[in-house]
Amino acid sequence: MLIVSDTKSLLKKGDKVQDIKASILSRGNRKFWYVKYQVLFENDDVKTGEESTKVLKTEKTLKYMQTKFLPAWMARRQEELKAVKVTSKQFEQYATLFLKDYERLTT
Repeated sequence: MLIVSDTKSLLKKGDKVQDIKASILSRGNRKFWYVKYQVLFENDDVKTGEESTKVLKTEKTLKYMQTKFLPAWMARRQEELKAVKVTSKQFEQYATLFLKDYERLTT
């Protein structure tokens, strides 16, 4: 099982996310709720991960975590994955411009 702090670390260059599936877990005698998720890619790759929600079990019920917390968590993760795609394209664009200018100045 892969334990990561965010879904960004699951992406490689060129990966396109198709869907994210997630569920709330209670890990034995640990005090926090956990999110177990799968990121499905268009090339049929599936990567799994698990992370702590930092929400105490004594503060929120499982029903609250499934109905309120999880949909918001999934929406944030999907936005993060979209932002990674946009950022990488922008960097590639600026890197290309920089290299063209550098070549022009050095020749």
